[in-house]
Amino acid sequence: MKYSRKEFITRSAGALLAPIAIGAGGWINAAPVAGIPRNAAERNAYTRMLLDQLCTAIGPRATGSEHYAAGAAIIHGEFKKSLPVVDYDDYAFDRWELIGRAGMEVGKQEIETDLAFGSRGTPENGLSGILSRQDSGFIVVHPENKELLANISVNKYGRSIPVDRSTDPTLPPLFGVGYRDVPLLEEAVQSGSPVRLHAQVRFSSDGKGINVIGRLPGKQPDEILFLAHADTMYTTPGAIDNTASVIVMMMLAHEAAKRGNHKHTLTFAATDGEEYGLLGAKHYAKVRSATDTMKNIRYVINFDSLAWGPNLWVNSLNDEIKMIIRSIHSDLGLKSYPRFESNDGFSMDSAPFRPSEARAAHINSRGYDAQTLPRYHRADDLPQHVPLDCTEQAFRVFDEFIQRVDRL
Repeated sequence: MKYSRKEFITRSAGALLAPIAIGAGGWINAAPVAGIPRNAAERNAYTRMLLDQLCTAIGPRATGSEHYAAGAAIIHGEFKKSLPVVDYDDYAFDRWELIGRAGMEVGKQEIETDLAFGSRGTPENGLSGILSRQDSGFIVVHPENKELLANISVNKYGRSIPVDRSTDPTLPPLFGVGYRDVPLLEEAVQSGSPVRLHAQVRFSSDGKGINVIGRLPGKQPDEILFLAHADTMYTTPGAIDNTASVIVMMMLAHEAAKRGNHKHTLTFAATDGEEYGLLGAKHYAKVRSATDTMKNIRYVINFDSLAWGPNLWVNSLNDEIKMIIRSIHSDLGLKSYPRFESNDGFSMDSAPFRPSEARAAHINSRGYDAQTLPRYHRADDLPQHVPLDCTEQAFRVFDEFIQRVDRL
């Protein structure tokens, strides 16, 4: 029997815990679960339920879209199950939309391509030029005066994907291609074969961004802020990037609320617009500055794609954060190997919170690269491809992290 998206969400949210079948390598098939999960099996079922609601039933949730708003409502409802303070943080922005699909032809051969999110489009009848090599990508120039007409980026992980061009839509159009098509493009550079590109876009002033902010007040205002972006690129339902991370954050909220009596205030922010210039995080940072609460933030932890693999990729300049995460892995006997980078933890969605001068970490993951990374920003970043051993492990690490920081 087929259900509408609304019926699917309603039925899934009301289902009871059912038996779970775990396959090889930690991949899991689970029936939906209602309420707040109490153990690892229920957390896996809860994760699968919400992946199905947000990714299967709704699909891509680009910022400003009705689909994103529907997803934000689900996240808000889940936070309300355990947190005493849950709010929407709304903002306005200029919305971008692709009309139809982007196209590229090299000589007489059609090449798979995606237009960058926020990029300027082409004239209605497209544009034509010749290819030239530039850095790690290509450019399309006018055959006579060599005027730059378009840029082409190459996805090192697999087939074509869109990237973010929200920083300056006045720049020439930016098209994405996959690395499998690089030899053909190289040949076109040498032969001077013509390149034809077309993509129609629309900008409108009616964009509405929606952050969902949940808080668990502590005994003091000193705060641990968790961030995970809830929007997806327009091409993908974003199961790994970044829905699974949002669900991990929600489970941390549930578990913390169940314990209670925290010294630190805990804030959980499901942000909008990360794929479009960090719009949501920037707006929420402005709110915190305007309310003079930015100074309360002691730790900023940004989750971005926690399920590419079991090995957490910790980008931070803070030795304390690295030491805590390293000791948690050792003490819990986890069979994974966190990767520590001496990069600034104020990156991506955590970047707007630099004025807090908090200890910061940007958390990604690696380990199942051959299986997972080719799905980045693509339509097959689907719930069935999320390895739930990764989400469970991330939950365990950062649930323990909250408790250890609280004891400092």
